[in-house]
Amino acid sequence: MKLTKMTVALAACGILMGGLHNAVQAEVNATSMIDMTNFVILSGGTQVTNGNQITVTNSASNADQDVSLTGFGSLSDHQPGTVGGIDFQPICVGPGCNPLLPNNTFPAIAGPTGKTYSAADQLESGTPVIGVNGLTSPARVANGSYTSLAQPTSGTANSNNGLTSTFNFLSTTSGPLTFQFNARSYLEAFLSATQPAGLGTFADADFSFGFTISDTTAGGKVFDWRPDGIVGDISVGVETSDPCSLNANAASQVTGFRDLGARTFGCATTPGFFSANTLSLIAGHTYQLGAFINTNTNAAISVPEPGTLFLLGIAMVGIAFGGRRSQA
Repeated sequence: MKLTKMTVALAACGILMGGLHNAVQAEVNATSMIDMTNFVILSGGTQVTNGNQITVTNSASNADQDVSLTGFGSLSDHQPGTVGGIDFQPICVGPGCNPLLPNNTFPAIAGPTGKTYSAADQLESGTPVIGVNGLTSPARVANGSYTSLAQPTSGTANSNNGLTSTFNFLSTTSGPLTFQFNARSYLEAFLSATQPAGLGTFADADFSFGFTISDTTAGGKVFDWRPDGIVGDISVGVETSDPCSLNANAASQVTGFRDLGARTFGCATTPGFFSANTLSLIAGHTYQLGAFINTNTNAAISVPEPGTLFLLGIAMVGIAFGGRRSQA
């Protein structure tokens, strides 16, 4: 054969340099979004009213969001111990901002986007119980985290939202409560087909969402619900509707999509209906309600420096010459 080792080495070096060019054109995208609306708590089919079925003794919300992108800086918001609602404006760093405008849209952004940014948005408004702190009902709670890259860099975005309330029952009738709401959810980790595997490029996303109710008088939980798209899969309580997962993660280090929202009853675009009942509550007991929602995304495009590829090519050429010398 006329194809010498040196020819092979030079060809391989050319392929590596071509791979660098392709990697520069690569795109990755990570999206994590939950938008819960029409959240109400019912008793006997009627929405709970503060001072009637229950009395809320105290409530507080804690929220934060932050984004960062290598070479473009970072932004953050934090609001602890809030009694009323929380409405953070979207934050974003990098070229291509802002993909989340107007405020409180929480889009299901699919890749590739052709832009480089990290962004987050968050909202908590209203109340699931009528007559709490002068807030209107029902409640809406939403989080969105987004990272998209179209050049060799790295970025992260995440947002967190927590709500804790403690309340006393004044009703003489014991029984379960019903939690119900609508929600959109979308989770994606995407790598474009032009991105070679094994170069440290990745995208991952996750979200978590749930409620707990503890009996602080007698001890023990009467409710622990983390919707996962499987009806009946609940730790404590009775689940009646769970159309799509609000607790999942997606990761991609190879080309392809991981799209939970579009695969589960269209919750990415059309809100699904969720419903579950607590165990029977006891009149006169004190209970603590906890609620949480978290979204996170991470992504990176990492390629060898041109100098590294050049040195590797020289080494391959050296090996080829060394082989020829040993045959002489």
